[in-house]
Amino acid sequence: MDNVTFEQIDTNNDGLLSFEEIQQALSNPNLPEKTIRALFEAFDVNEDGFISREEAMQKIVQVPAGKEKLVEEFKALDVNGDGVLTFDEFYEGMKEQMSCEEIENIYRQLDKDNDEAITLDEFIMSQILLCHSSIRSSQANIDRSTACLTEVIQNLCVSENMDACSKMLQEARKRQLILTWPSKKRQYKRTPFAEYKNMVSHVFQEASQGGLVLDQSGVTSALAKLGKYVDAAQVSKLAGQVGTEENAVDQQHFLAINLKLLAKEVKSKTQSRLSALSKPRTKVGELTVEDYLQQEAETKAKQQDQSNKKTSKPLTRRLSTTSSMNMKIYPL
Repeated sequence: MDNVTFEQIDTNNDGLLSFEEIQQALSNPNLPEKTIRALFEAFDVNEDGFISREEAMQKIVQVPAGKEKLVEEFKALDVNGDGVLTFDEFYEGMKEQMSCEEIENIYRQLDKDNDEAITLDEFIMSQILLCHSSIRSSQANIDRSTACLTEVIQNLCVSENMDACSKMLQEARKRQLILTWPSKKRQYKRTPFAEYKNMVSHVFQEASQGGLVLDQSGVTSALAKLGKYVDAAQVSKLAGQVGTEENAVDQQHFLAINLKLLAKEVKSKTQSRLSALSKPRTKVGELTVEDYLQQEAETKAKQQDQSNKKTSKPLTRRLSTTSSMNMKIYPL
């Protein structure tokens, strides 16, 4: 990125670009704020609320994570801690990034001896294959997304390019959210529940600007701030699942939606015990999001079991009564 251009945008000369400075650089009054927000969030890679010179020079396209990050992800997927990934463990970790067929193909390529076990080195290779697969499947989008910050800003300032560039940014941000959500989700599940609840509350207040409810667009925007991409149809479905209207989501239901998104892969009791042995401990007695979700799932299972037993009791009584009525007594 050209140093002069960066310095022109960086009006307070602190070496970082804030959202307000990006807004000032984009003086086009017809440019929606959501497009500016998408631009800012796409380049704010570390999500600290500022764009550094290094981030501004980077391309929007995602690249495989560094080895240290991949080691962390491998350990998170290795539920039983035996140092290898079974197909089920690998599938659980990859299913939001690839189709079932792609997962199976890559797993078979890596599992040379067909022993249903992938080592750490093989897992790192799978990430490289995943990146290459993404490049082949969406080369046109990637070509349009390999612009640095100033190039995107210049395109947005030109009226005839604004719509096309806005769509490109929305797509780039969507891809970014989809790619990073699995690791975000794992991070959230390990977060203390009280801390996570406060974070969701803060995002809700910011998105609603102090209001009591969010509409469909507001929910989409707020979930994106938390790292999850959803479209209008998904918001409608999620709102229905937690018992509210898509255009009247209050803070309590917004939290319920977030927990719903995290609860889709709640582990069994056995998996939870095995996972607990390898994951880092929080403070004594501190409930994590994953703990909370597990408790909720177990409570619902017990309630369902009790409900089933109550339903079956009258039938048992009737059968017992009928049997005793039909029973013949033979003399000794």
